[in-house]
Amino acid sequence: MRSSRNHLFFPALVLAALACFARVAGAVPEPRAAQLMPRAAQSLLIDIARAGERLVAVGERGHVLYSDDSGQRWIQAPVPVSVMLTAVWFLDAQHGWAVGHDGMIIATDDGGASWEALSHAYEGTLFGALAFTRGDVVCAFGLQGTVLVSPDFGDTWRRLDSPTESVLAGGTIAQGGEALIVGNVGTMLAARLATGELQDRSRATLRDNLAGVIQAPDGSLVVIGQGGAVRVPAAQAADASVVAGEAGAAAAGGG
Repeated sequence: MRSSRNHLFFPALVLAALACFARVAGAVPEPRAAQLMPRAAQSLLIDIARAGERLVAVGERGHVLYSDDSGQRWIQAPVPVSVMLTAVWFLDAQHGWAVGHDGMIIATDDGGASWEALSHAYEGTLFGALAFTRGDVVCAFGLQGTVLVSPDFGDTWRRLDSPTESVLAGGTIAQGGEALIVGNVGTMLAARLATGELQDRSRATLRDNLAGVIQAPDGSLVVIGQGGAVRVPAAQAADASVVAGEAGAAAAGGG
């Protein structure tokens, strides 16, 4: 049975990585394997996730480290890439994905002890990955409003038509099974992966750069970013007409 996931996201580090290291599409060299380093656990780490009882962290130079004793000791995993890894997500104790610069996506099926690089068709920086508890669907997101979707655990990918070119920095799987993704200038997208549709849920009253989102037990959304933590009531989070209504009211008021 697939276990639930406890995901810790570090928006400040991710935004710093964007400012310092992000590269848009261009010529990308063949990936080199990450070097195994004795002090890898003291290097810059960007994100961490639970894989069952194991903790897995990712960061600079393709470093992936895992701990089986609640973080007391860390082991560096062999990784076939050496680019900055910005996010990691585990579906269960075995299956996980990490993403990073140059559109890099790597996957594990042994809880993070070993990884393989996946083929993809995007060369910009990615800042997040999400996997769905039903089926084999995975998505990744990042620069220029990019959302990539795989129907087969990452073997093949396609890019969804996006209504935004904003940086997409954080996401979560909502109670209804859709992916919610947030980013710069208050961008909020809902991904209906069954139909390949991206719906714009941005709110005219929320224009800060957003770094993360989570759904609270009452169905409301809590988004974090430049403006701190903001709660979006459940009815407004799920109703696109509320978003459109706010936008219309803002346009009328701005005349």
